[in-house]
Amino acid sequence: MAVDGRPSGSDVDVDDWKQREFPAGSRARATFEYLCLLGCDPRGLLSFLTVVTAVSSKEQQSIYDVYGVSKSALVKLPTKLEKISRELEAVDRLFGDYTSARFVENPNHSDQARSRWRQQAAVYQKTPELLRVLATDLRVASEFIDECAGPKRFDFFRYMVRTLIEYVESCTKSPHYQQVADLLDHLHSTDQKLPQNVAKQTSKPARSETRKKNSAPKLLTSADALKALYHRSAKYGFRKGRRSKSELPPSA
Repeated sequence: MAVDGRPSGSDVDVDDWKQREFPAGSRARATFEYLCLLGCDPRGLLSFLTVVTAVSSKEQQSIYDVYGVSKSALVKLPTKLEKISRELEAVDRLFGDYTSARFVENPNHSDQARSRWRQQAAVYQKTPELLRVLATDLRVASEFIDECAGPKRFDFFRYMVRTLIEYVESCTKSPHYQQVADLLDHLHSTDQKLPQNVAKQTSKPARSETRKKNSAPKLLTSADALKALYHRSAKYGFRKGRRSKSELPPSA
């Protein structure tokens, strides 16, 4: 399954998987059929639901883990850049005279070489200021990332939940938070047996993960939690800020 909302081909028997997890006559089966009736592809919806429930018990990576960035290093970097900026300014005049005398104004160099060095000298002269600007922007970015995305606010599990809701909304023109929450809650609470091709890709959980398995995340049981995540993901730039018709205030 592709994470961009387009279900890929699969050798899973959809009818068999649907019957095992959503028995005929059950509330979950009716909810599943309702979303499919509104436009969701059964295979695509099953794929997204399966992946979300499979990764829910896994140890999640923070945004810092995903990008291989240390949170403490990111916080300290602006101060380091400002220190380097001051150190560069202390030698700026000496270095500027050096490049001017040896390269920019040296008649032994070609006009092309002198022009290139003139451009480099201009960059060097601006570097302390650029470092200070970068330090300021990094400090703002660090605060924003920590507040909005990390370390526990946005991870792969939340990414997949958001993608599931996006898929449902794209197919049905509404996110259907309650129906999605009901299906996720049902799959999480049952002793589910993953389809063979998905099970092969899901490694055996570690002991620490097993201990967490019985504690269902709110995103698997609460429509309000799903709605809050979906709204935050737009507010903080993790998806395009587009509100569905069902979420728009009534017209006067």
